[in-house]
Amino acid sequence: PESEADTIAPVEVGDVVYSEGLETSYRSGRFKAAYPFGHGLTFTEFHYSGLTNISCTAHESCGDDCAMCLQVRVQNAGQAAAKAVPQLYLEFPPEAGAPSALLKGFHKTAVLQPGGYEVVTLALKARDVSFYDVASRGFKAATGTFRAHVGESSADWRQTLRFCIGGCTPEPSPWMQ
Repeated sequence: PESEADTIAPVEVGDVVYSEGLETSYRSGRFKAAYPFGHGLTFTEFHYSGLTNISCTAHESCGDDCAMCLQVRVQNAGQAAAKAVPQLYLEFPPEAGAPSALLKGFHKTAVLQPGGYEVVTLALKARDVSFYDVASRGFKAATGTFRAHVGESSADWRQTLRFCIGGCTPEPSPWMQ
């Protein structure tokens, strides 16, 4: 936490009430972290470009359970050889009731020399685009417009892509008009 105000105060007697629901850690709009979730996983600068969705047929780890595969180019823009850890955060359609973008994947690159790059594929399985539905007491596939963010941490998104699942039309991206 960044300050005492961002903590849950201990109590001497009785129960501690955790009322934040899903709004814990990096998912909270009120919580201020001293270091964002995923921060500090590399020691040089990387540029991200070309985030796009691709066919999942070529992604071996997903099998028949793939819902969406995303690809992004990660280039070492620093002065030292290093690995990057691109992280995928997913914003759900409103029906899911998710408070903010949720971490759904990451990938550690090979060591990239200055100027070198790697094209990283991040696969979303059916469960990754689902949410727990209290009424049905089970997971339900979300339908609608999603936003995928890829970057260095929960507070440092470098690329964003909107996509649609379930027969809808993705909303236009304000930064792509």
